[in-house]
Amino acid sequence: MQMTDVLPTRCCKSMRLSPENKVPQQGFRDGDNSLHNLLLHALARSVSRLNSNYFFSCLHPSDQTTLLKAAWREICLLGAAYSPIDFSLHFAVHTSKMSDNEKKDADAIRRIHDAVVACHSLNADPVELWFMDTIMFLRPDIGNLVDSGKVRTLRDRAQVSLRNYLSKAQAHNPARFGQVLLLLPILCAVAGDVESIVVGSDHGKNLVSKLLNFTQH
Repeated sequence: MQMTDVLPTRCCKSMRLSPENKVPQQGFRDGDNSLHNLLLHALARSVSRLNSNYFFSCLHPSDQTTLLKAAWREICLLGAAYSPIDFSLHFAVHTSKMSDNEKKDADAIRRIHDAVVACHSLNADPVELWFMDTIMFLRPDIGNLVDSGKVRTLRDRAQVSLRNYLSKAQAHNPARFGQVLLLLPILCAVAGDVESIVVGSDHGKNLVSKLLNFTQH
């Protein structure tokens, strides 16, 4: 059977995580509803999804880590947009409670909020979300990859698979493929803002480092 025929089934199965693929939860602050902590939780869920991702499993272990470190900010945003938590509410609460020292982050928080809203408004189904994760982290042009050619081939296959899926699932909306892909640069544009919020403390830096090194190898 061709790869494009099995991917929708495979990716839906990957959304149901087995216990060994779940990232460690130590280090999260129970009861902490700060934007910082909520984004860390979104990142943890996103890393869990990637560790069950078929394309991710095809990569050299070193490339898994390299690609995850390059794409974690955008993947975190995608996780936030499709979290059961109402992030719009928490953005508003966080902004209203900022100290004078924190107000320098107000513009960054607004940009993150706008990107999350744009992503959520796409109303992506689980298969589309899986493909967006996949295409986001498959970046053959970043440095220090063991096998950039394989990364490029997998990215091309993911894009073709997404297009084939949408041609059936969204046959009434031929523009859907472009709408999904055009969302990715919006997430990339605020990657620096996400990093400033999430790793703005030693606690955040340490937890992000732990999550990014929790790959299948």
